[in-house]
Amino acid sequence: MKFTIKTEDFSAKFVVYDNEDLERYLVKNEMDAVMRKLTIFDLADNVVCTVEKKFFTLRPTYVIHNRHNELVANIRKKLNLLHPQFTITSELDEIKFHTTGDYFGEVFSITTKDEKDIIATITRKSGYTIDIIDDEHDAPAIIAVVIIIHLCCHLTKDE
Repeated sequence: MKFTIKTEDFSAKFVVYDNEDLERYLVKNEMDAVMRKLTIFDLADNVVCTVEKKFFTLRPTYVIHNRHNELVANIRKKLNLLHPQFTITSELDEIKFHTTGDYFGEVFSITTKDEKDIIATITRKSGYTIDIIDDEHDAPAIIAVVIIIHLCCHLTKDE
């Protein structure tokens, strides 16, 4: 599966397109000083995924819930001064993932913890192109992970 997230640098507005360049998901971002939440909707205005930022943590930490409000994953930014890295703990599959690559540049991946299997590759130009290697993974959750990385690594007007 391939998706494209269209956004502008320093913006927190997102629209997600599928591989045929048709609008697939809309993202409502409430990541401001008071509320730390974003919601991904399908075109029928149904919630498919929500993300909330946890307060009072040493490192930026987010939780991702699916459309049934079940906890899907935790994503935590690692303490690393040179290159930001993230740990993703899947609650449904009991698998740990992490990210590798250059978040400020153009290419990074979501991999299994041992980096043997690539779950998704992400390229950044004017937006993000996400290529999910295996269809068994929850596409809205992976889209949410990419948006979280964007919000952590790139300043936005809305924050």
